[in-house]
Amino acid sequence: MKRGVYFEVYLDSLFILQLIMNLLLLSLVNCMMKQRVSKRRLFYGALGAASLSVILLLLPVTVFLSMSIGMFLNAVLMGVITFRINQWTIFLKFLEKLSVGTLLLGGLSLLILKVLPKGTDTLMGLTIVLTVMGLSFLLVKRLFQRKENHCCRVTLYGTEELELEALIDTGNALREPISGKPVAVLDKKVFDRLFPNYREGFRVVPY
Repeated sequence: MKRGVYFEVYLDSLFILQLIMNLLLLSLVNCMMKQRVSKRRLFYGALGAASLSVILLLLPVTVFLSMSIGMFLNAVLMGVITFRINQWTIFLKFLEKLSVGTLLLGGLSLLILKVLPKGTDTLMGLTIVLTVMGLSFLLVKRLFQRKENHCCRVTLYGTEELELEALIDTGNALREPISGKPVAVLDKKVFDRLFPNYREGFRVVPY
């Protein structure tokens, strides 16, 4: 007679692990999407997804079904709470970054864990996993930050104050012919928001 296989799961350890893992993952996605989301919203998104994971685990469904539903619902929950996503196109972009971050963070963590000694104690094992995840997060985040050195945050003033992501274009040699001052290229939609009545006080710059 075959005996069933039982697994002992500690909900408190699972919740802490999910919370920190979601927090690191959201921080990484925040970096990849070049957003400036507050730490509070990052925490709330991670907290909501971790709570949902524990709740789904308690439901009388199979582990495969619980994980499948949980992955999608967690993505929706984190996207809505953290990044306030309300469009499918933006959600798909978020889902793409979330998948890339999960693969990089999870894969690097597993690689590091293979060379570390396995701890038999639950607390020690949890500490090792969280430490490895933290180190993996720092390595992956540094990788993406290096790719963002050509961008910076700028604040523009007009009829309203706008904070935008700007491209540092060292090859822009455009200058205003009368004053000789350098010219910054601005998107028309942003310009219309800053100066809705721009018929007076502006002149054409030939290029």
